[in-house]
Amino acid sequence: MADISKIKIESSTYDLKDNSARSSLNKLATYSTSTEQEIGTWIDGKTIYRKVLTGTGDGGNAQYIARLQGIDTLVDMRVWVNGESTYFRNGTTVYYGDSSWSSQCYYNKNNGYVSMECGNNFKNFKNGSPIKIIMEYTKTSS
Repeated sequence: MADISKIKIESSTYDLKDNSARSSLNKLATYSTSTEQEIGTWIDGKTIYRKVLTGTGDGGNAQYIARLQGIDTLVDMRVWVNGESTYFRNGTTVYYGDSSWSSQCYYNKNNGYVSMECGNNFKNFKNGSPIKIIMEYTKTSS
């Protein structure tokens, strides 16, 4: 196996044996449901945070997952639903012409609610189906 001790990103080279570089890379590789992670800097100079949210489906109705207040910019949101124990489905799907097969995850900036909603025929969103939401965002006060 090759010994990779340095990495070049854009015009900067980082020594992976340096503790600060290693610490920065570890932040990017860490996902947590219990703590909010600082993972980088957004284009406006604000700190980007990551939080993993979990919930369970309730058979196709709107489902409140969590409450995160103070989000300024939603940088990225990825959603996965584990339905019939054999399928993982991206939680944001829209089928034109038949809303019973559509699903969405959304963040309400006014009240901080993160919710998941699916049409009645979204078979992978049954009662008790695990939901994972990875949110990356900046804060209004960062």
